[in-house]
Amino acid sequence: MTFGFCRLLENFESMREELKHRQNECSRLRTLLASRQDANSTVPGDSHSVDPHLMNEDGELEMAYHSQMELNGSAF
Repeated sequence: MTFGFCRLLENFESMREELKHRQNECSRLRTLLASRQDANSTVPGDSHSVDPHLMNEDGELEMAYHSQMELNGSAF
């Protein structure tokens, strides 16, 4: 194999791993969001009047958002 082909193959494998990582992250975030929505739907009252600070009191969603933004920035 030539050097150029090996380098291209390494880049492809790296991109494939990054894609797998991002797919897993999206899956975890969807699961987290769905569980939060399920938890909110069991609370009596209007779902539109829920305090957004209570939904994200531990800051987990914001940390996930910032982590994803850092990953997206480092890919370029």
